Amino acid sequence: MSQEAYWTLFAIDLHRHINKGLTATGLKRDQVFVGDISTQYQTEKTTVDEKVDTYSNVFTRITVNEAFAGIKTSLSFNIPNHKSGKLDVQYLHPHAVVNSSIGLTPTPLLEFNASVGNKDLILGGEVGFDTASASFTKVNAGISFNQPDFSAAVILYV
Repeated sequence: MSQEAYWTLFAIDLHRHINKGLTATGLKRDQVFVGDISTQYQTEKTTVDEKVDTYSNVFTRITVNEAFAGIKTSLSFNIPNHKSGKLDVQYLHPHAVVNSSIGLTPTPLLEFNASVGNKDLILGGEVGFDTASASFTKVNAGISFNQPDFSAAVILYV
């Protein structure tokens, strides 16, 4: 006699106002149930996302758009994982993008990438650095040339 497994999935999404939301999802298979509850709160420039899962892990992300002209910042962390904190900063310009990320630990991982260009020529690169070992984790660069009849790109991975 074969025993069949039954899956049950549910989702509830409540949005009373445009700037607030609550979502609950769950999955039940036989006698095991896993799920999470997510909430989001938005103001004019700030968004706060919270999520709690079945195992009491709390995931948080706070995003501030236009903290300064063209700059978006984001802080994220998980509880109880004290090594999960991360700060991201992004600068957007019509012809340039710069992203940086740093882990919020005693020996953080640092990441930086940037690209500049226009519709015809784009140049970009990224660098990753591990402060614990004082070594680069990645160094990559690329260039792209675009025309209506062809495109060419060269990417260097180190």
